[in-house]
Amino acid sequence: MATRIDAAPRLEDGDDRPDARVRVREAEGTARVYVRDSRGRERARVEVTPDDYARVAVRTGAGDNAPLGVLQAAPGGGMECALYDAGGAVRVRMFLWRSGDCGMSVHDAHGRIVWRTPKPPDLTGDADGRE
Repeated sequence: MATRIDAAPRLEDGDDRPDARVRVREAEGTARVYVRDSRGRERARVEVTPDDYARVAVRTGAGDNAPLGVLQAAPGGGMECALYDAGGAVRVRMFLWRSGDCGMSVHDAHGRIVWRTPKPPDLTGDADGRE
């Protein structure tokens, strides 16, 4: 049996301004919790996306286009952490894939990769590279 939420539950401060809101959209397959600052700007979000990613985002207060950091878990395993500059451009990404391999990339202000970890060696073969 599904529970239907017609209005998003809200947590309010002493001035009756919403500080946090929970939203579930069954048609989209999403669930979100928003946390807002004293001016009503979104500062943090915890969500499950329609493609089943779990995501935590910390924001500057300027909305969706101004994240500071995002931690994301893939449905089959694996993690990504992204850090953003004040302009909203991703500057660092760190990955941990389901296979256990990891990586990192550093980006310039335009989003271009300026450095990344080398591809991990293939350790499936023996010392001379044969399977």
